[in-house]
Amino acid sequence: MTSNRLPRLVLPLALSTALALSAVAAPAVAGQQAAPAQSTAFATQLVKVDTPRPADKSTLTNLGLDLTEHAGPGFVEVVLHSVADADTLREAGLSYRVEIPDLALRTAQNNKLSKAYAESVPTSPLPT
Repeated sequence: MTSNRLPRLVLPLALSTALALSAVAAPAVAGQQAAPAQSTAFATQLVKVDTPRPADKSTLTNLGLDLTEHAGPGFVEVVLHSVADADTLREAGLSYRVEIPDLALRTAQNNKLSKAYAESVPTSPLPT
């Protein structure tokens, strides 16, 4: 059986990487230019929205925001892509805490760590 050079860090970082990748623009297709950056300096964020009551979860669900699949008793995590998204939460009366203030930066950091690990080991102990 052949092992890949995948880093051990892939599993612990999988969630944050997946969230970050879903939150940042995909690379441009060959021959096409990427869309221009937003004019505002808002970094895409992961936030934990307080939803202590079922009515709060219902309100949040109906706001049209980018909800993650990570939720639990009293909270739902949401990806905020703009100041308008943050304003939408506040206007709905929902409080939140920023968990990851810059998802693109976190992805870059995770990728750097993963690359460094992959370069430091001959093979990964993980299956294909």
